[in-house]
Amino acid sequence: LKQEFPKDPERKPTRKLAFETGGLEPANWSTTDILKLGYLSYPTMHTDDLKLDPEGTTRVELVFDNNAGFVHIPLRFGLRLYYIPELPTPDDESEQSELERLRL
Repeated sequence: LKQEFPKDPERKPTRKLAFETGGLEPANWSTTDILKLGYLSYPTMHTDDLKLDPEGTTRVELVFDNNAGFVHIPLRFGLRLYYIPELPTPDDESEQSELERLRL
């Protein structure tokens, strides 16, 4: 993922690697049978350490090392970003009392 900061030209763009996969073995069928039999694909992948800056513009860059000569990319390749806030966990009495204070 590449982040640029158009409102702050002093900041340099940053890149964060979200996923890196190994080789995908070729299917046992020919390219003419792809519409009938489908593509091979990786299972769903997850990461929870992106820490994207909300002030930046985020772009997705896909890089392929393809020696076969064909790359088939669906129009929607399935990237979903979810925000999960960091919530305190009651590990001791002080954190528990802080949670109770926040509820009031």
